[in-house]
Amino acid sequence: LVAPDAPDEEKLCPGRSPSVGCIIGRFFQLALGGVVVGLVAGAIMHEWIKNARFMRGPTLELAIVLVGVYGTFFLAETLQCSGVLAVVVLGMSMSARIHALLSSEAHHAHHFVVSTIAYLCDKIIFFAAGMISVRFIREPAQCGSHGALARMFGSACLLYLVL
Repeated sequence: LVAPDAPDEEKLCPGRSPSVGCIIGRFFQLALGGVVVGLVAGAIMHEWIKNARFMRGPTLELAIVLVGVYGTFFLAETLQCSGVLAVVVLGMSMSARIHALLSSEAHHAHHFVVSTIAYLCDKIIFFAAGMISVRFIREPAQCGSHGALARMFGSACLLYLVL
């Protein structure tokens, strides 16, 4: 996001108040651009995996999948499209067409690597949340008064019990 008083060359929709046309155009650029990038990446990955399977290299197949996912995200973001949407469309393409092309060894390796990455991301998120919570508890001046801190702590405990 860019501040309203930033120079026009830094804004995606120049002017103090962006026009409706610019906002709609930007929406379609993000939405449709992400879908197109995901579909193109899915088609490229389909052909790449199909050719790699003949080489009987499950490591190569797994590398293609990982490079494809991260490459799709960064390509879409570079083109100022939605990287998340591009990866979602790539995932749908992978579920529909590419997953069946992977060898059984690549299926196993893919499951193991993705499970490990998911586990690590989960731990990192909770570690970061814990560090932020400790900062708020130890430095009540940043949270306002002690009453506000007590309300926040009580709300967190109630939320923990509900979940």
